[in-house]
Amino acid sequence: MISISKQTSDATNGAILLKELTNKNAYKSTARVSHNKTLDGGCVLVHSGVSDCDRPILIKASIRKTDESKMQTIYENETIVTISTKHGCYSGAIQRLNMRGGIVSMNLLLKEKISS
Repeated sequence: MISISKQTSDATNGAILLKELTNKNAYKSTARVSHNKTLDGGCVLVHSGVSDCDRPILIKASIRKTDESKMQTIYENETIVTISTKHGCYSGAIQRLNMRGGIVSMNLLLKEKISS
């Protein structure tokens, strides 16, 4: 299950619960590593760590018909949303949204991890 909600709640929009259809939300990450050649023929590797904001989240899930208009409103009006997954709770943005026939697919860009 995945939850998408506004950062500040109000009476018009609660959290939207999505049931994943595929496992695209499996943990994927890329470390911030640079590889530079040196004049003596060697190289320098600089590992600057791993950040949650480097992880793209691709979701394909079922959505209730009653939640489709809420999702569209959040997508069109909110710059930052709260995203809850099995890996943690994040703030981020919905980069792309497609809804058709009770199926939603979206790309989420993470800003920061709020909690584990």
